[in-house]
Amino acid sequence: TYYIPQDPAIVLTKEVVSKYIHKLPRPDIVLEVVKYLGLEDSLEKSPLVLSLGQRRCLAIALALGMDVDLLLVDEPTLGLDNVVLVKLARVLRTFIEQGRLSLVIATQDLEFAEHLGVPTRAVLVDCGRIVLEGDLQTVARIWYGMLRVVKVPRLCTELGLDVVMTVDRFFERYLMC
Repeated sequence: TYYIPQDPAIVLTKEVVSKYIHKLPRPDIVLEVVKYLGLEDSLEKSPLVLSLGQRRCLAIALALGMDVDLLLVDEPTLGLDNVVLVKLARVLRTFIEQGRLSLVIATQDLEFAEHLGVPTRAVLVDCGRIVLEGDLQTVARIWYGMLRVVKVPRLCTELGLDVVMTVDRFFERYLMC
C-alpha cells in the first residue's frame, strides 16, 4: 500500500528520486511510465522545480515501480493537462486490468475516474458524511445534475455568483451540514 498526498513534494527529493529509483523492485516500470508521460527530464531535477502535475506523475510512476498492490492517491489530476491526464489514466487502467493494482482516489474530477474505464465504486462525501454511493455512472449523473441545479440564475443571483457554485457550497447553503 502506498499513499500519494495532494502535493507529493513533501515525499519527493532529488536524492530520493535519483538514488532510490534503481533500488525499487521494478525500476523499468518507473522509466517506462515517465517516458510515456513525457517526463524523462524530471528524473534529473529537484522535485521543487517541477510543476505540481509533474510531481504527481513522478510520484505515481515511483509507486508503480514499488510494485504496490494498493495505491491511494489524493486528487490525482491536480496540475495535469488533458493529454497527460488521459495518458495517466491509460497507465493506471492497464495496471488495474492486469490485476496488478487496486486504486483508491479522492477526486472531484469524475471524468478522470471515467477515463479509467474499469468497474468503479464511487462515494460522494460532504462534511465528512457519505451522502451518496454506488456505481460511478449513477454517482456521476447525480453529481452533474446537482451542478446543473445550482446554475439556475435565481440561485446564482441570490448567492452573488455568476458561475456554477461548488457542490460543497450547495450543500452548505441548501442542506446545512
